[in-house]
Amino acid sequence: MRYERTLAAVLVGALLSFGGAAAARADDKKPDDKKPESKPAPAGATEKKPDAAPGMMDKKQIAAMMAMKGQPGSEHKMLDALAGSFDVEIKMSMMPGTPPLVAHAVFEGQWVLGKRFIQTMSKPAAGEELKIESISYFGFDQRTEKYFWWGIDNTDTYSVFAEGEYDETSKTVTLFGENLEQGVGKMKFKVVLKLESADKHTMAVMFQAPEAMRATVPAGALDKDGWFAIMESVATRKKQ
Repeated sequence: MRYERTLAAVLVGALLSFGGAAAARADDKKPDDKKPESKPAPAGATEKKPDAAPGMMDKKQIAAMMAMKGQPGSEHKMLDALAGSFDVEIKMSMMPGTPPLVAHAVFEGQWVLGKRFIQTMSKPAAGEELKIESISYFGFDQRTEKYFWWGIDNTDTYSVFAEGEYDETSKTVTLFGENLEQGVGKMKFKVVLKLESADKHTMAVMFQAPEAMRATVPAGALDKDGWFAIMESVATRKKQ
């Protein structure tokens, strides 16, 4: 319901703004301005009702206003590398320093909502025993000037969100977020998306171990800031 309230607030604000401007123009009219006399409608004719009340925007005006705002920019073009069909190899580690599990998946990425966002869907490859499915959205928020990622999967009932910046030199997007882990509490995480080429990209999801946990993990399992990868994937575009 939150998005409905937000949209309603935006539209109401715009309507009031344009309505107020129209009212102000009406007040500027001179008292002796004469309105043309209206002729009575022929008998049996149906009066056509306007799309909007006087001083308010109609649907066409609202659509035109919305079309002027929020157009995708040059930053969105970088995400085009995620569009298409990919074969993915995934390595997952449940705890720092433990041997990773290897799984295979197929990945489909497509532009949605006027090329504002990339929707990605991942499913197990044929014969894969680990039946993990996920849906994610990548985008660029022109208000904050940051890239973002929002994702859900079939392993639990919550969503995750992270945002950050793109480094042109390394062609890497680094996004930061925070997640509530059962039995641990809130843990910081980051998503590192590296666009190696138009046909290959890698993605790593890393958690930052709490101070109390760092002394219990094997030496070398964490970097100097306490980060460790729980998932690393390599996506290679399918050949046509």
